[in-house]
Amino acid sequence: MFQPRRLVFASAPALLFGGLTLYAGGAITGSAGANELKSRLQSVEQDLSRNRAQRDQLNQAAEQTARELKDIQKRGIRLARSLYRYSARADALEAQVETLRVQERAKSNEMLHRREQMAATLGALQRMERMPTATLVAVPQSPDNTIRSAILLRAAVPRLRDEATGLASELRALASLRADIAEDQKTLADTLRGLEKERLALGTLTASKMDLLEKTRTAEQRAARRAARLSARAGNMRELLQALSKRRETLALRGEDFEPPPPTGAQAA
Repeated sequence: MFQPRRLVFASAPALLFGGLTLYAGGAITGSAGANELKSRLQSVEQDLSRNRAQRDQLNQAAEQTARELKDIQKRGIRLARSLYRYSARADALEAQVETLRVQERAKSNEMLHRREQMAATLGALQRMERMPTATLVAVPQSPDNTIRSAILLRAAVPRLRDEATGLASELRALASLRADIAEDQKTLADTLRGLEKERLALGTLTASKMDLLEKTRTAEQRAARRAARLSARAGNMRELLQALSKRRETLALRGEDFEPPPPTGAQAA
């Protein structure tokens, strides 16, 4: 009768195999269990591959959104500079218009004063012309002085008229300049409204892109965590498959221990 040379199995593979059966959710024995585990591993690896592709897509989308945000920020900086420049121009035009208003008021007052002077001079001449000779003789000054006064008054009228005409021309020039500035102000105001509208649109777009970037990064992190879990699960399954393969090899080698030894010469006789 033969005696087996080795009857004790190594305990570690046995324990690992026990863990393998629990992991698989039931009894996994022989090649059927290994094939089922390989199928599950393939499914996990496919899921992991899809998850990694999704994570890469999310990362690319996030990077694209980040680049767009940088472009929007650059546009915002250029827009802010334009707003500052045009606002400064608008303030300068407003100051210029105010200066013109002051000049117009001064010219208007001066022209009114000249007209009053001219009206008073003409009135004095008309009164002198209507005065009879007897009244002129009764005036408490010499006839020569009276005549001299009349001559001076007559000479002052053209000068006053020319001054009034010059002031009127200056006022028309000021009014024309103020009208041109008002047109510039209107154009500038339209430009500022357009820039302000663009600024608000950029603000809305920035908020939208930032929200999209946050959601994309969150989804990317979620995909990365899932990929890590799937990778760990696949690694565990590979280790279990390797353990199962080693166990089968060990069992195949130990099967030789139970074979009877070859017969000796005496036994053969």
